Amino acid sequence: MPPFANAHHFVIQNSSFYDQAGKPAFEALQESIAPGAFHNSSERFNAPKCHPSTRQAVQRRIISWVDDINRTEGVIWLNGLAGVGKSAIAQTLAEDCHRRKRLAASFFFSRTAARRTDATYLFPTIAYQLALSIPSARPYIEDAIEVEPSIFSLSLETQMDVLIIRPLQSAESTQDHTGTTADLIIIDGLDECHNPETQSHILELISSALLRYHLPICFLICSRPETEIRNIFYHTELHQTSITITLDDNFSPDHDIEIFLRSKFSEMKQRHTLKSVIPKSWPSNSDIQALVTRASGQFIYAATVIKYITDSRHHPIERLSVVLGISLQNNHMPYVQLDQLYRYILSTIQDPGALRILGILVAPSLTSSSSKDNPRSRNEPDSGVADMHTIITKSTQKRLHTLALHPWSTQFLDKLLTFRPGMVYMLLTDLHSVLSLPADASSSVPINIPHASFSEFLLDRSRSQTFFVDLGLVYADLAACCLRQCTTSSELKQVSLSRTIYNTLPNYGMRLGKSSLFSVQEKRTAEEKPVKNGSLQAM
Repeated sequence: MPPFANAHHFVIQNSSFYDQAGKPAFEALQESIAPGAFHNSSERFNAPKCHPSTRQAVQRRIISWVDDINRTEGVIWLNGLAGVGKSAIAQTLAEDCHRRKRLAASFFFSRTAARRTDATYLFPTIAYQLALSIPSARPYIEDAIEVEPSIFSLSLETQMDVLIIRPLQSAESTQDHTGTTADLIIIDGLDECHNPETQSHILELISSALLRYHLPICFLICSRPETEIRNIFYHTELHQTSITITLDDNFSPDHDIEIFLRSKFSEMKQRHTLKSVIPKSWPSNSDIQALVTRASGQFIYAATVIKYITDSRHHPIERLSVVLGISLQNNHMPYVQLDQLYRYILSTIQDPGALRILGILVAPSLTSSSSKDNPRSRNEPDSGVADMHTIITKSTQKRLHTLALHPWSTQFLDKLLTFRPGMVYMLLTDLHSVLSLPADASSSVPINIPHASFSEFLLDRSRSQTFFVDLGLVYADLAACCLRQCTTSSELKQVSLSRTIYNTLPNYGMRLGKSSLFSVQEKRTAEEKPVKNGSLQAM
């Protein structure tokens, strides 16, 4: 009997019906988002947030704006230099607004996470959260996907219009406004989106939507004051509908950093394994003030110092002495104190294998480079990786694509690098002050770099010096690891693996030593057919 046969006297409202032979709209949406960008995602476990009694003035200012039903500006731009606490404020506000059912959506960009640096995931991810936080919008979002299934590969402008603007307009007439509604969208780390032009384009789309349509949403956008972003906020129509908040000395960062340090030292003296031998007077007021001065308004410096000192496997008094004893030079250079702290922490690494893993963690995503099999990514490809995609089979491309999307957990890296289980965890165990590691070595929870300043430090030779991460070596290492996984099948029987890696990364070839290029070749036989005329035989 057909569905609803002989049924009568009922009404179905706001419903969508789909041919189950195809993919349901909400399922298609769910597969096209970046769940790691949510404020409460497992990928961002232990995300930094404001310490109690700190950053209260800026939080109050933003919350009062969110709660003002008569607000005339649709955007707050929270900007500041690296390490001043923008993401911590965004995270704290996201959690608070989520509890109060005011958070409509959030997207935390990260240049070291595949989907969180790619703008093509931004609006689908926001739309997915809107469908959950504003139920009246969900059927319209689903209808839009059903009408245009290819929406996820269309332009950002089209995605914004189809997935967000139109559904919100349609839902506005059915929304119950008797109580508070979810209306805040938080976009953090916009400067970590892959392309400055794309960053500007996102702001232009938001500005256009707010100025041309009556939408029941507002945006908190957090970023560094990069030139392209600053120009959009100051010199376009976005200036008409935005408030700019700069995290500078007007918000008394030194006072807040001192509160944070004193609280953390007090907490440590109660919990550390050596608490019975730590003097009550430690650290001295002069020690605290010295740390505050060295922080120069950067919460990331204070947070890194605390994580370094409180490591339960080391004596905290000795570690504080080490931090205070680090010679400061060239104080006029930005981030000099933070860089010197990073260099010292890395100098304590016993096994160079840890640096190899750090390189993999901070390398820009492979999926940031476009390929034929990845139509969602419209970025300009990195030349080395682009060449790799042109000569490796679709099967191997798929492996690389899957590799890039896979969370970098210690468990996964053990398998990728063919290490004994737990080896990656052991190599990184002395880096808790700069990495967020899961409690269990077998955990599938991804390793997280809490702050972008550490990635930038490693990728800047002038700052990291001997700890500089050469991306050419990293990409070659990843390619070798991925291709090594294929050697268990017949897929690469006709390919000389060493030649493959060498030819796929021509821009890096002159920098790669035989130990890097030919490590996998040892497992190959002399009968392998060579590469002819600079290209691979059919695979």
